[in-house]
Amino acid sequence: MKNKKLSQKLEEIRRKIDSIDFQIRELIAQRIQLLYDIKKIKTKLRMEVYDEKRELEIIDKAIEHAKQLGIDPEFAQSLTRVLINYARRKEHLLHRQYKPRVKTKRKKLLVAILGPRGTFTEEAARYYFTDTIELKSFLTIPEIFNAVEEEKVEHGVVAVENSLEGSIGITLDSLLETNAKIYGEIVLPIIHCLAAKPNAKFENIKTIISHPQALAQTHQFLKGRFPRAELKQSPSTAEAAKSVAEGFTKDIAAICSKTAARLYGLKTLAESIQDGENFTRFIVLSKTGQKRVKNSKTSVVFGLKSNRPGELYRALGEFAARNINLTKIESRPSKRALGDYFFFVDMEGYVREPIIEEALRSLEKKVAFLKVLGSYPKAEY
Repeated sequence: MKNKKLSQKLEEIRRKIDSIDFQIRELIAQRIQLLYDIKKIKTKLRMEVYDEKRELEIIDKAIEHAKQLGIDPEFAQSLTRVLINYARRKEHLLHRQYKPRVKTKRKKLLVAILGPRGTFTEEAARYYFTDTIELKSFLTIPEIFNAVEEEKVEHGVVAVENSLEGSIGITLDSLLETNAKIYGEIVLPIIHCLAAKPNAKFENIKTIISHPQALAQTHQFLKGRFPRAELKQSPSTAEAAKSVAEGFTKDIAAICSKTAARLYGLKTLAESIQDGENFTRFIVLSKTGQKRVKNSKTSVVFGLKSNRPGELYRALGEFAARNINLTKIESRPSKRALGDYFFFVDMEGYVREPIIEEALRSLEKKVAFLKVLGSYPKAEY
């Protein structure tokens, strides 16, 4: 009789928990709708949509409230960041902030992406192009560059840098080594999840597979929850999801997008496992350059004539002397000798603007070589 009452009490508590969980989900949905309402108002007022100061205030309030309620402040902070990240992700998926740049009269545009289906590169490609596009998957980034250069496709989309892990070296190398031009750019929030077969259990996972960048972007999660797991590399996050789905063991999981997890019939074991704010910048490639548009960026790469003191300073001085704003400066080993570097530079402005042309002409006289990688519309995010 006592056990029966305890069982009834247990079921009653579970029903209350289910009810609370239901209310939480409804409130999250309401929160996302309110954020979208704010976005519409800010757009009409021509205000910046994202407000970092406001987000930090929300997190600080969550921490203080958690202390009052006796909840772990770190948990409250993490939960609030998850809500912010999810809202951003949802807003990008349903209400793109930037305007698509490419229009075509053709029925379909052939675009190369890192495959298979379900990669973040595919998401970036679908964000950028307005028309129905036909996607052609490749296993490596150099293959995408080659397909664009050989005109097997009209465009390619590749990742070039990440807010957590920095630049993608193979992309920079390919920009230097091929004649493919940067035609556009997209910045997307990257939300990783841990996915496995439907009958897999979180605590039984022994092997985790994903793209090297995804493994690096989830380092803290892996270190804290799977310190003994074997980590394996895959050509892409979607390929990792596909290999898990096609495998026969239940102790292996993939780090991928929720889209890829659904696409390959996997169960999500953990969501939003990336180490903090995680955005990736993708570039659109083309054999030819982009026409002049407002808010353009220009990307170049150059090598110095020598390692004399002040050589780089004098080179960059050509931009400073003309008040040209540089948005990125990065060195990359030339692979010719230790200590020899190439320098990748992004700047505001279109390559055919007189002041940009003048700066590049002067720079070309001071450096060993100079290559314009492209002028293109700056992404809004």
